[in-house]
Amino acid sequence: MISLKHSISNKKREEVYRTIKIESPRGKEYFLLVTLGAIVATLGLLTNSSSVIIGAMLISPIMSPIIAMSFSITLGDSKIFRIAIKEIILGTILAITVSVFITLFLPSRTLTAEILSRTKPTIIDLIIALASGAAGAYTMCSKNESSVIPGVAIATALMPPLCVVGTGLAQGDYNVAFGGFILFLTNLIAINLASALVFKAFGFTTKDEIYKFNDETSTMKTHERRLLISMIAFVIILIPLSFFMYSTIVQEKNRKLIDDSLNETTLSIDGVDLINYTYKYENNKYLISAVVRSVNKLDGSNIKLMEKNLEKQLGKPTEIKMKVLLAQQIDALTKPISENNTSDVESKEETVPTLNADKTIEYTIKEELSAKKANLIDFNFEYSSSSAKYIINIKAEGPEDLSNDIKTLIESKLELEFNRKVIVNIDFNLKTLISDNNESINTLTEKDIYKQ
Repeated sequence: MISLKHSISNKKREEVYRTIKIESPRGKEYFLLVTLGAIVATLGLLTNSSSVIIGAMLISPIMSPIIAMSFSITLGDSKIFRIAIKEIILGTILAITVSVFITLFLPSRTLTAEILSRTKPTIIDLIIALASGAAGAYTMCSKNESSVIPGVAIATALMPPLCVVGTGLAQGDYNVAFGGFILFLTNLIAINLASALVFKAFGFTTKDEIYKFNDETSTMKTHERRLLISMIAFVIILIPLSFFMYSTIVQEKNRKLIDDSLNETTLSIDGVDLINYTYKYENNKYLISAVVRSVNKLDGSNIKLMEKNLEKQLGKPTEIKMKVLLAQQIDALTKPISENNTSDVESKEETVPTLNADKTIEYTIKEELSAKKANLIDFNFEYSSSSAKYIINIKAEGPEDLSNDIKTLIESKLELEFNRKVIVNIDFNLKTLISDNNESINTLTEKDIYKQ
């Protein structure tokens, strides 16, 4: 290890020792600042305000007992160590409790981006905490004041993760609470270890210096044992951080594959633009919801193509559900539609070129005629856009004239189906029935009876 022992005087070492020892037992002031910091941090997290959260970091006093714990580990000072551990534990419990109550009493309890960003710590957070802890300890030993401590408090953000734990517990989301607590432990362990190593490098390790600065009898054995515990804790915390980092890398890789595949596939379809999409991984399957804009109607074959491409790249089953927003494609020669121009009435009379409407009308007519033992001969229809009206002409035949009854039934059914006015005209012909003994029975019309 690099030794900085000769870069600091004995007088400065005494000054550092006295400063840390005096600042360790904070009492009521410490717990008041923890409470205020937790209130500000919780409100900042729930309102998604980064500036408010930064303010909470500066208010929070938890950084001081962590530095004191690091210093006591280096010197083997049991008294400072006990006080620091007590303050850290009580401060942690108090901050989480305050955050739970604040979250419960607020009407809005959504998981904001500021909360979610603190639920999956990685090795990067560990490195930040290591560098910040080392910077804090180095500044305390090399300068006349600890001016870097506020910057360290902001960089490591000890209070917000504790408040994330509280908001997660209050909302019953234990994954959020667990992630926030892991981030707090990461910062705590990394700052503690980095600070202890820096203090050791500055020479706060020799037995003579321990006796000189400390009235209590301490041994190097105690110091070495506590430093070893810090290193073991550091190695242990690497396990969940490595898992979180691996998961983050995999998720980002899959997100990019999905993004590239969807964009590539939609661009290959003429007149289609991808607007946005969301996805989740559930039951060993990727479920994707996408929204596209298209000038043409799409069908299942387009979705199948997208699913096939994604399954090939992701190596997992994929299901896509898509909302299609139909768009009008125009150019400079497209004429405006004038609803008030009466000279255009004839141009507005148009036949709906929709196969579905054609089939729906035919099915409804046949269904009603069949129920009355009548047959459809022919039909045609047109749609008037000016009056939003369907006009349907039907030719049918049957044993008796049922045109009025069938007309009403067909109109009511189609009006319900199309949400438009429907007018039905029926040309009904009477037909000859064949009896069971194959004898012809002629049904006479009223006109035939009059002639007779």
